[in-house]
Amino acid sequence: MVIALKWIYKVKLDEYGDVLKNKARLVAKGYRQKEGIDFEKSFVPVAWIEAIRIFIEHAASKNIIIYQMDVKIAFLNGELKKKSTSVNPRALLIQITQHTSIVRRRLFMVEGRLVEQKEREVKYIEKIRTLEFYNESNNKCIEKLKKKLETLKEEKEGVDGKLVGLLTASKDLDNLIKSQRSDKNKEGLGYSVVPPPIAQIYSSPKKDLS
Repeated sequence: MVIALKWIYKVKLDEYGDVLKNKARLVAKGYRQKEGIDFEKSFVPVAWIEAIRIFIEHAASKNIIIYQMDVKIAFLNGELKKKSTSVNPRALLIQITQHTSIVRRRLFMVEGRLVEQKEREVKYIEKIRTLEFYNESNNKCIEKLKKKLETLKEEKEGVDGKLVGLLTASKDLDNLIKSQRSDKNKEGLGYSVVPPPIAQIYSSPKKDLS
């Protein structure tokens, strides 16, 4: 048994005629209806016991003999004894088709973004590995330069010490020369010449690098 479905729309009003709510319900299509005979109503293939009684009473009032009445009775929330399927309304099928196309389109976009993100991830990993390699190489170069810088500082300290010693010795020599000139001028006046102490060149102590 195939049951066709349809949408039923209803506007619910209050006692003043104002709109309370718009209702929509998906119901089973009624039997083929003819214009003028309950044409504005919708029926479902469910027979109420009251409807059967009304039918029998109407037949009795018209003196009509009922030989057979083929009506499938289905009670609400009861178990169905017969396998049945339903046919969705055309509007619902269109909505489902549109929704399916939207979902597929979005799925395609998401899959494309995943592929793009995967490619970017691979590129980032390659860049990170390259930077790590260069960083390791740079660290080795930095260590070598640090050692050379330490050696240069030690040599500079030694040169600074020698420079201080040379400046001191140069100053002592200048003083010695000046004193000798002054002594020569004083020899004729009865002064005896006393030789000045010998100037020494001092160098800064070397660091123990062991």
